[in-house]
Amino acid sequence: MARSADLIDSKVFEAEFFLQKIAEAGTDFFAARCYLSAFASSSRSITFAIQAVLSDEEGFREWYAHVQERMRKDPLARFFTTVRNETQKIGHTPLNAGASGWRGDGTWETTYWFVGGYEGREDEIPRVDVLTACRTYFTTLLEIIYECYERFDVLSPLSFFSVPNLTAKGM
Repeated sequence: MARSADLIDSKVFEAEFFLQKIAEAGTDFFAARCYLSAFASSSRSITFAIQAVLSDEEGFREWYAHVQERMRKDPLARFFTTVRNETQKIGHTPLNAGASGWRGDGTWETTYWFVGGYEGREDEIPRVDVLTACRTYFTTLLEIIYECYERFDVLSPLSFFSVPNLTAKGM
């Protein structure tokens, strides 16, 4: 194992932290935009951590090539890659609208939306609110991590220290 699976866990916890902050931003529009930028960056880092941790594992490169192809075909994954690139490299964020009001259960709710800034690419903007899009994308990333655990047993500390794995690694 190139590096510890803790790298993946820390990136998951970081992305989850910023996802929760988006949910808690309330009417603080600036905070919501900052948290979206941080979420896009940290969630993208999850796949980088997967590659760093598993790159030396037998069969990883072939398996991950299929994962990358699947992500390229996923409109939401492509959108969040664009969001990450534009928030980090240009300073643009697509979180440009929001609405607040009382819900039927008597609680106050603020909902944010992706709007504008994508001239010629409006069809790429998710048609769901920001929080729903972020949660859906995060779930996709968690599913990839789950596949890693199933396919590359070394992510589990118990599996890593098993006799077959240590033998295979020449330890």
